[in-house]
Formats: sequence, structure tokens, C-alpha cells
Amino acid sequence: MEMKKLKKLSREDLIELLLEETKRNEELEAKLNERVIKLEKAGSIAEAALSLNNVFEDAQKAADEYIAGIKNIYEEANEQLAKIKRHANNKGVVESEKQEEE
Repeated sequence: MEMKKLKKLSREDLIELLLEETKRNEELEAKLNERVIKLEKAGSIAEAALSLNNVFEDAQKAADEYIAGIKNIYEEANEQLAKIKRHANNKGVVESEKQEEE
């Protein structure tokens, strides 16, 4: 509002105008705070998503390491089994040779 018009207003009108502007200011501040909160939440959500992504990556690495360990154990067990079978076969051959000699 122009200064000339403001000067012509009564105190009561000025107070009413001030109250209206104060109310408008409060409404704008509330809207601004809502937007700030939304932006903060969006930032928090993005951070949480990144954090979860890291958790999933770590979990995947742990699962991969576990599977690799299981594969190693399986391979070692198969090697041991093959050794036992070879030993048993060799022992069986030796035993059968002994039986043939008798």
C-alpha cells in the first residue's frame, strides 16, 4: 500500500491491517517450514536409501564369501573322498594280490 494511503488510515485500520499482514506472514512461514521439512525428509530418505544400498552390498559380499567358503569345503571334501577311494582301491588290490599268492 502507498504511504499516502497508509497515512490516511485510522489507528484501528492500521492495527487491523497489521494483524492481517501478521497472519499472512505466519501462514507463509508455516508453508515455508513445511517445504523445509519435506526437503529434509527427502534428504533423509535419500541418505537412508544410500545407507540401505551399502547394507545390501555388504550383505551380498558376506553371502558371496560364505558361498565361496562352502565351495572350498566341498572341494576339499571331494579331494579327501578321492584319496580315501584311491587308498581303499590300492588296499583292495594289495589284499587281492595277497590272496592270489596264498
